[in-house]
Amino acid sequence: MSWASLLWDDKPSLPGADTGAKKGSSSRSRKGLLSGTSAILNLEGGFMPRSDWSKGRLVSARFARTNLTKANLTEAILRDADLRFAIMREADLRGADMFGAILEGADLRGADLTGALNLTKAQIDSAIIDETTKLPADLA
Repeated sequence: MSWASLLWDDKPSLPGADTGAKKGSSSRSRKGLLSGTSAILNLEGGFMPRSDWSKGRLVSARFARTNLTKANLTEAILRDADLRFAIMREADLRGADMFGAILEGADLRGADLTGALNLTKAQIDSAIIDETTKLPADLA
């Protein structure tokens, strides 16, 4: 199984990704993170700018030191994800579930976190932000 098949989308979301799915099949029926197995996505140190992880179930995923510049993570489930020192400049995290996500040293300059769920001040304080970072209303 390819890592791209762990996404909610019915088609590969990343350039060049091959899920092996036949035309018209749905990733919702695939095994892996979607069915609650113990598989953990490990892309630590990866280079994935502009990648699309929208609505992905990325529980406990390992993105430490990964380049996710301008990545689409809208409504992604990032519960307990390891995002330490990830480069997430201008990433779209609107509506993402950030419960327990480790943001230590993550570069969130210019990122859009409006509507992010379960995000705490302690998480934000451990990350790198600037005046262009858009925070949820309760943390702004």
